[in-house]
Amino acid sequence: MTRLLSYLPGPELYWLLVYGVVLYLAAHNVPPTAKMDKLLLSLYWVLPLIVLPLAFSFFFIPGIPRDWLFLRTNIACLVGLFAAMTKGLDAHGEGGPGVGTAWMVGIGLGLVTLFVVNLVVKFLR
Repeated sequence: MTRLLSYLPGPELYWLLVYGVVLYLAAHNVPPTAKMDKLLLSLYWVLPLIVLPLAFSFFFIPGIPRDWLFLRTNIACLVGLFAAMTKGLDAHGEGGPGVGTAWMVGIGLGLVTLFVVNLVVKFLR
């Protein structure tokens, strides 16, 4: 069982799923509606504060080998956060300076959250 779990891409598959959800939301914003624009704009706090810490839940599943999991999770979080944030905010209908600011705030908030979650996971495991 552990051998099978070592081949499963944990955090990478998780962020691929998150990116797929963001792609789905972005594709359904044609033509742009105010409700969907508001949902896409809220990605700047939802992705870093809710979705990113859930990627570290693989550390608390018994049987998953943790040899490279810490590095894999951090790389997957960085790549996934940048990709999902960029794609989601690009699909915002109005564009403008508010979207760029939301992207910068979201990435900054994601980096701070990643640092804090790293500390918490390092001390808990």
